[in-house]
Parts: sequence; structure tokens; C-alpha cells
Amino acid sequence: MARLLADFLLGFGHPVVAEPYVATCNDGYNEIAWKLYDQIVSFCTNLYDHENVKIFATSSSASILQDTRGFLTGRSRGLEMLPLDFEEFLAFRGLKVSLAEGYMLEAHFETFMQMGGLPEYVLTDDVSYLDNLIDSIIYKDIVVRYGVQDVTGIKDFFRLLMERAGKQISLNKVARILGVSPDTIRRYLHYFRQTFLVYAIER
Repeated sequence: MARLLADFLLGFGHPVVAEPYVATCNDGYNEIAWKLYDQIVSFCTNLYDHENVKIFATSSSASILQDTRGFLTGRSRGLEMLPLDFEEFLAFRGLKVSLAEGYMLEAHFETFMQMGGLPEYVLTDDVSYLDNLIDSIIYKDIVVRYGVQDVTGIKDFFRLLMERAGKQISLNKVARILGVSPDTIRRYLHYFRQTFLVYAIER
């Protein structure tokens, strides 16, 4: 595996990079990639330490960034790209509100609260994009990453959370509704928070 990565990143067999070299990798993770994940991260660490290379790695999952901290201590700088804020939302929608039209801000803010700040959805209003995105995150970043066996159960829990968005919930009560243990529900919620699917406010 390390040989394949070296061939790809370092020019097919050239072990030393004389000039500064930039390597980029995106989070095209699948089941095979997750099985080789530790090897990939370890190789990138060695590559950074011993070659004249800068590596830019992107991911939609916070859990990946946390996992790599042990390997990349002192070598990395994380940058989280958050969804659009209200000002950015207005800009993406092409909305300009003058001082005389300040009353319109409340209506636009209600729309913002309903739509959220995912740029693609803000631009297209395509609900299928959200459905596909959520399914992809749950499968790639949670089910495959953490080896979740009950795929239907974790999706049911997510739907239940969406029905109660903005409301107080009892994890013990949710566990009884779904017929699973409270520990399982807490673990699922942790996965959702790690992948930015939900934000939770502790009481």
C-alpha cells in the first residue's frame, strides 16, 4: 500500500522530491479506503517528515480530523468550513436589503432558518440534494467508518431527531421508542455531531 501511494504521490518511483511539492487529497472514502485508513495516514506523516512535500487533505467528517491528530501532532493546521451564516445566505440568494426595507430581514431570516446554510441547497432549492447528502454522510462517514450494523436503526434515529429539531429530547425515551439501549443512542448522537449532521445544546 505504501508503495502504491509513493508511486502516485512522488512521481511513479522517484523517492526524493528536490523541489517543493504539493499533494492534495479529498475525502473520497469508501469501505476499502477505511480499511487502509491508518496506513494512508501513517504514510502521509512519513511523507511530510522526510520529503519536501506539503499535503492538503480535505474531509467532510470531523472524526477524521480528530483521528489524525495522533499521527500529525505538531504538523497540521485544521480549518473548519462552516455552513453559510445569515449575511452569506443573503449574498448567495442575491438579496440586498436597504435600511428602508429593514422589515424584510425578518422574513429572509425565517427562510434562512428553514433552509439552513448549505451553499448548494441555498442556490438550487433541490431537496434531493439534501437527501443524497445525508444518505452519503450516514453511510460513508458513519456506517462504514464505525462499523454500524443497524443501518435502519441509525437512520430512524436521525429522522426522529429531525422531527424534533429545536426541541428538548430525552435520550432514554428515544432509546425506548426505537427499542435500543441508551448507550447506543448516545453513540449514534456522537457520530451525528462528529459529522456535523446535528448540533446539540446540553442542558
